[in-house]
Amino acid sequence: MIPVTDAQKRANVLKWLEAAKSEEYADKQVEGQLATLDGKFCMLGIACEVVLFPIYGIKKEVKLGGSDTQYSYYKEENTHTPTYKALQHHLGLLDDNGGFSDKKVREICLKKLGWKEGEDESNYWKSIEDAIDDYTNDHHLNSIIDMNDDRGMSFKEIADHLMQHWDLYFDFPKEGPVEGKKDNSLVDYLAAAREVSARD
Repeated sequence: MIPVTDAQKRANVLKWLEAAKSEEYADKQVEGQLATLDGKFCMLGIACEVVLFPIYGIKKEVKLGGSDTQYSYYKEENTHTPTYKALQHHLGLLDDNGGFSDKKVREICLKKLGWKEGEDESNYWKSIEDAIDDYTNDHHLNSIIDMNDDRGMSFKEIADHLMQHWDLYFDFPKEGPVEGKKDNSLVDYLAAAREVSARD
């Protein structure tokens, strides 16, 4: 695949999340498919449309298993796996299904329990699993696919969630240069998301 810098990943993510929060996609959400022939998308489908399509120029009709015919955005024949891998690459996602990092959640919870780096984690085995469950539930952590398909979250809600829990979903720092932007637009975006969430 085409090499991608962190600055390019930030620009791709910003483009994706701005599109997801826009009126253009507000009433076009669908479950279980990246993009339908009648112009509906899941959260990752929006990323396909605004990030992958401009890069690779691929948008072809496919029929996967028993599902309806839908659009695919990468070089593949009968599976969406390559498309998910391409999204992971260009967006800097830690998981190709948009899942959060179990390892990072575990580290956060261990530190909350008093664990120090280099210490034997087994000293905390009785309490760590409960702590992880509590943290995951308290912060409503799910994969992007689950948020879209199973949790009933809107595009705006998913976008705000990703910004607020950035380090658990992306493999590069939120702060830093954004290709094509002079300001640190992701931080500005997060501030705006918090203001909107506070009003809601």
